[in-house]
Amino acid sequence: MSYYILKYPLKEIFHKNKIDWMIQMMLKIQKKKAKVDQKSLLDQVCPLWNVPYPEQLNQKKDFLYKTLVDLSKFCYRDMETHPTWLRNLKAKDPLCEIETVIGSPTLDGYRNKCEFTIGKTSEGAIQVGFLRGSFREGIFDVVSVDDCPHVSKEAKELCAHVTKYLSNSSLPVYNKQDNLGFWRLLSVRQNLQGDMMAVIQIRNEGYDESEMSKELEGLRKIIEEFKTPFVTHTSPDHPEATVKTFLKQIHNGVSNAASSDCIPQVIYGSGHITEVLSGFQFRISPSAFFQVNTKCAELLYTRVIDEALRPLPSNSSSNSSSNSSESEVELLLDVCCGTGTIGICASKRAKKVVGVDIIKEAVDDANNNATLNSLSNCQFFAGFLPRSGNCVAIVDPPRSGLHQDVVRALRACT
Repeated sequence: MSYYILKYPLKEIFHKNKIDWMIQMMLKIQKKKAKVDQKSLLDQVCPLWNVPYPEQLNQKKDFLYKTLVDLSKFCYRDMETHPTWLRNLKAKDPLCEIETVIGSPTLDGYRNKCEFTIGKTSEGAIQVGFLRGSFREGIFDVVSVDDCPHVSKEAKELCAHVTKYLSNSSLPVYNKQDNLGFWRLLSVRQNLQGDMMAVIQIRNEGYDESEMSKELEGLRKIIEEFKTPFVTHTSPDHPEATVKTFLKQIHNGVSNAASSDCIPQVIYGSGHITEVLSGFQFRISPSAFFQVNTKCAELLYTRVIDEALRPLPSNSSSNSSSNSSESEVELLLDVCCGTGTIGICASKRAKKVVGVDIIKEAVDDANNNATLNSLSNCQFFAGFLPRSGNCVAIVDPPRSGLHQDVVRALRACT
C-alpha cells in the first residue's frame, strides 16, 4: 500500500466535497494497482497463453460469426439498395459463410519481430524485456521475456546478452516518468534463415557525444559477436543465428512510438534483412510492415490468392485452349500493399499487378522487392488508386479501415 503525504491539512486547501472526491479517487487507484500487481507478464502480453490452441481457434470463429451477424443486421436496415444476394439474407444470418479457421503451423517462437523495453525490474535491476503493465496503470517495471512462448529463443538470448552489457553501462536506462535516460528500446527482427536485425533506440538529449559514442561502440561489438544456435526453425544450412545488421534510432520524445523523421541509422551491415515467402524474396527494412508470423502468412496469402483469383466459368469456347486451368487475370490491384507481399506472391497469376499505399517508404520497398524478384509485371504507387477497368482487388487495410474514396474507386471497377 502506498500513502500520499501532504504538507498542509486537506481541509485548509480544498472544500470538503473535493476532499471526499480525492479520497475516493485514491482508493480506486490503489485498488486497481493492487489488481494489476497480481498480473503475470503472460497475462499482459499473450492473454490466451493458458487456453488450449484448438479452443483459441473456436473462440476466434465464434467472435467472427457474431461480428458477421451484427454486420448483417446493419445491412438489413436498407435492403432496397443492396444486391440480390444480400437482400436474400435474414437478419440473424451471418453476412457470409465461415468455412473454417486455419491454425498456425508454428505455436512457439513464431514472432519474427519484437520490441523490447529497456528499463528496470521491480527490484531495480536493469532489464531488457516487456513492461508488466501499462503506464496508465502506474506500472513501470520491466520483466524478462524468458517465459513468453511467442518470443523466439534467439531473441530471448539477444535480450539477455544486451541486458548484461547495459547493466555495466555508464549511461542510464530510460525512465518515462521523468523523460530522462539514454537506453530506451531494443527492436529485433529475424528471418527463417537465422539472420537477425537489431535496432537500439536511444535518447541523446543532454549527453556527452564522446561518452555516447564509446557506449554505442561497446554495444556494437557485443552484438556483432553474438551467436546462438538457430532452433526456432529447422535450417540445416543455417545452424547459427547472428545479427547481420545493427542500427540506432534517436528518439527524444515522450511517446513510445518514434515519429517518422526519426530514421534509423546503420551502425553496421546493410540496414535490412531478406525473408523468403512463398518462394519470393522480400527485403525487410526496420520500419517496414511484415506479417509477424511468416509461416502462417504463407498459408494466409495462398488461401486469399486462390479465392480471389479463382477462374470464372468461361462464357465462350473461343479461348478455351489458350489458357491453363489456372488462367491469369488481366489486372490485380493490391490495395494497402505495404511492401508488396500479396501482389508479388500473386504475380504469377496476373498479367499485371498494381499496388497502392499511402506510405512512400513502404512503396519504395515494394518496388525494390519486385526488382529483387525480377518481376516486370508489378508496379507500386504511393497515395492514389489508378482508374481501372476489369480487375480483381485484394485489400489488406489497416485497423482504421479503408478511406471512403478508396471504397468508391473499388466499386467503380467492373
